Parts: sequence; C-alpha cells; structure tokens
Amino acid sequence: MAGEGKIDRNAPEYKAFVEQFLCYCGCGQNMYECNHGSKDGCGVAQTFKNEVDQMMLDGKSNQEIKQYYLSTYGEKILMAPLKEGFSLTAWILPFVIMIAGLVTVFLVLRKWTRRNRTLHSAQPVNTGADPLQSQIYDSMIEEERKKYL
Repeated sequence: MAGEGKIDRNAPEYKAFVEQFLCYCGCGQNMYECNHGSKDGCGVAQTFKNEVDQMMLDGKSNQEIKQYYLSTYGEKILMAPLKEGFSLTAWILPFVIMIAGLVTVFLVLRKWTRRNRTLHSAQPVNTGADPLQSQIYDSMIEEERKKYL
C-alpha cells in the first residue's frame, strides 16, 4: 500500500481495514465512507485516515493499529463486535432467544389445536335426563358445531 512514503487510500486492503472502524462523529457510517460535513468529507474520518496513514508509514501492522484504537476508544469503535467472549454471546443470544420463543409458540399452538380437536370430537353427554330434553340439547349442539366448523 505504501509507495514512496505515501499510502494508497484506494487500495482494497486499505479500504477493507479502515471500513472496520465506526466514525465517531455520530453519523453511523464507517471511517472509509463517512463523507458529511464538508466537500472533502468528514473531518473526523479525515483525521482518522491521516493517523492510520502515519502509523502505517511508521511500520505498524494492521493489528497494532487496531489494538491502538481498541485501547483508546474501546470496542464501540468497531463496526462489528469482536467474535469472542461476551461480545460473541451478546451477538448470538438474541437469535437463540428468538428461536426458543418460536419453538415455544409452535408447541403451545399445537397443544391448543389438539385440545380443540378432542373437544369437538366428543359426543354429547347424556345425563340420563328426559329423552326429549337430550334431543333438544343434541340438536342445539349440532347447530352450533355447524356454525363454527
């Protein structure tokens, strides 16, 4: 990326490295693409790129530069959290909870539908009362079933 004491900011490696960092001006874009504020782009992003350029010219590796910014600003400077420790847990846990919730809803709905099938397939209860009254109840129940099934 360096050529005659200068860094090529259009190089894919440079772009990929600088895109890892979140611009802390508050725009929500990465440092490479942040371009608001002036015709030359965001002052924060320009300063950041100049610092990165200087560190690269001083011979620091990408990992050393990344560690410098992590120690200065913390993990919030990164566009994506680190894939280790608590960050990995915080990244994965919402998906695990969502899947567990969907499975729970599926099981509850399945249980309800089975219970409803059982209730609707049950025969009318004959209490030993008057046969005419039983016929009236049976016909009422049958009419209600026809309405809803």
